[in-house]
Amino acid sequence: SPCYANKKAWITRDIFSDWFHKHFVLAAYAHCREAGLPVNCKILLFLDNCSAHPPAEILRKNVYAMYFPRNVTSSTLPCDQNILRIRKGKYKTLS
Repeated sequence: SPCYANKKAWITRDIFSDWFHKHFVLAAYAHCREAGLPVNCKILLFLDNCSAHPPAEILRKNVYAMYFPRNVTSSTLPCDQNILRIRKGKYKTLS
C-alpha cells in the first residue's frame, strides 16, 4: 500500500483523491474479481470526518462511503478494530 503525505505530514483532499482512485478502487475491484463477485459489485468505504475526505457524492459509482459521526473516532476505534478482526476472520473462512 502506498504512503502519501504533504510536507507537514497531513493528508489533503488531493492526496486522498489520488490514493482513492489510483489504489483503493483498483484494489477493491481486484478483490471483487478474486472473490468471484460481479463486476458491478458494491464497495463500502468507512471514513472518519477528516476534512481531506470528500463528500460521498463525488466518489466513484459502486463505491459508497459511510462517515462516522463527528468526534467519535477515538471512542469507536477499539470497537472498529474488533469488528474488523471478526469480519476478516469470517471472510477468510468463507473464501
